[in-house]
Amino acid sequence: MNALKKLRKYKYSKQEDVLKVAVEEARSISRQLAAGFNTTATNLHFYFSHKLWKQIFEQIIVNNKQIEAIKKILSTAEPQTVVFAPTHKSFMDFWLISYVCFHYKLPLPLIAAPERFHSMRVVSKILRLCGGFFVKNKQLKDPLFSAIFKQYIKRLIQNNNILELFIEGKRQPAGKVIPNDNFVFDEIAEAFLDTP
Repeated sequence: MNALKKLRKYKYSKQEDVLKVAVEEARSISRQLAAGFNTTATNLHFYFSHKLWKQIFEQIIVNNKQIEAIKKILSTAEPQTVVFAPTHKSFMDFWLISYVCFHYKLPLPLIAAPERFHSMRVVSKILRLCGGFFVKNKQLKDPLFSAIFKQYIKRLIQNNNILELFIEGKRQPAGKVIPNDNFVFDEIAEAFLDTP
């Protein structure tokens, strides 16, 4: 039940009850969005990732000039937020970007993961441990969730975190992209424009 439905349920209750429901909902949303890193789990994850990549790929090609450009942006007197928006050709995309950041000693990105990743137990656990948070497009239609999400993104921007999001929807077996109502991208873009 989202915040609006809960508040309607208490429409004729005392004002204190309505406020209590709103505060509880806000805390629940904040817990859902809070992204962080478990250092031990992250180090183990990338240690085994390194071994896995060597088995799967002959090589991973990285544009070193772009890596240096990102490092330069992050090391300036007034660093700017970097946003990765990879094409979504496989579930390895977010994994590879985090691995490259780890390998080149860049800050790991906080990943605004699509809601479908949340239902994948192994993927969702890895994401959570490595800076992922999950956002459902339906939730962004809820005014309370949307307001908290915008403030959360603004804080991440102010703290110069690296962000990662997927601007594409799902792909068909043939590789064609299924259009996506990307409210997450809209909210992040709006937060960027609103942040001084």
